Amino acid sequence: MQECALPNSPSVIHQNRQIGELKKTNKDSATQNLKRALSYYMAALKFDQELNNKAGIARHLGNIGSVYCSLEEYSLAIEYIHQALQINKEISNANRIAILNLNIGEIYQREGK
Repeated sequence: MQECALPNSPSVIHQNRQIGELKKTNKDSATQNLKRALSYYMAALKFDQELNNKAGIARHLGNIGSVYCSLEEYSLAIEYIHQALQINKEISNANRIAILNLNIGEIYQREGK
């Protein structure tokens, strides 16, 4: 019969520390992936700016804003999403306008505004 570990026993403390390290590693990995995604979105943005592809520019700006939101860099998220919103208004993309407004609302909710 296997013994049950007590809440403050060394084995439980060790297991909790290992779980914490694993979660930290996963969070660090997620942050690295988001930053990697950000670099690809920025590169795509540059190409579409060179082509003057407004729909592509707006899409990439919105994606960049979403990444900044996930990184909890809300002021940058709002900045990029507002740029995307402005372009989508210029090209009359009602669907994206609605989505971006929802994203802005979500960011303000996360900030507690």
